[in-house]
Amino acid sequence: MSKYPVLKHINKEFRRNCSKVESYKYLYEPDVKCEILGSGNLSVLVVGNSYAYNHFDGIVYALKGRFSLARLYAINVQQKCGRLVNTTRDLILNTKPDLIFVISKHQPLMKMPLYTNGTDACIESLREFFDFASTNATAVFYPDPQIEFDYFVTYEMAKKIWMRAPLNVMNKRYETHLQETKNIYERLKQINCTNCFMFNWSGVHCQTGLCQAYEEELELPLFRDYDHVNRIGVAKLFNETKKTIDKALNFV
Repeated sequence: MSKYPVLKHINKEFRRNCSKVESYKYLYEPDVKCEILGSGNLSVLVVGNSYAYNHFDGIVYALKGRFSLARLYAINVQQKCGRLVNTTRDLILNTKPDLIFVISKHQPLMKMPLYTNGTDACIESLREFFDFASTNATAVFYPDPQIEFDYFVTYEMAKKIWMRAPLNVMNKRYETHLQETKNIYERLKQINCTNCFMFNWSGVHCQTGLCQAYEEELELPLFRDYDHVNRIGVAKLFNETKKTIDKALNFV
């Protein structure tokens, strides 16, 4: 695909490159795991839920030639949040990664109004975790609030094509996205660490003022459901992913 030449390198490539021998015994077994060996000297840890699984290939390819080991640990956060937190801490303390990528959907509590009459539990949890992670790594990365549509993009797009209906009504106004996620952004601003970096992925999807549900030129969806990007979506975000990683490595 000429518009996204990186696509062939991030099309679930890691499934074929995962090491057959694991170097670490996890505190709790994840839903998806992978270890890839590289020719560089950086140790990389990617943790989270299905979002981490989605973006792992893009992160690995952005770091091509610079990592010695890239590890993926992905688990269903809604069902096993405690396991993810405890295993992440265990991994950080015992494997001492240089780069940590915390790629997970921001949970519904993050959308609630900030608690102003005392301690906001979400802010305290964010600060405590990122203080811990940033103290034990060279750089820590996390995503901006995810775009959420009201429907499964792939199904909706197929239906509209079949009905010969316009596709552009599927897109979402950027202003709407910002309004829906304003409390998440406010909480993320409270992460006070100089070696923590946020990916501006929604800014890429919404750079025209509309959050694109599909690739207009190719007439292909960018999301596989209402909030998970597909392979084309990861490819669209790749330049932002690589730019943020490169900026962080130059800064630290």
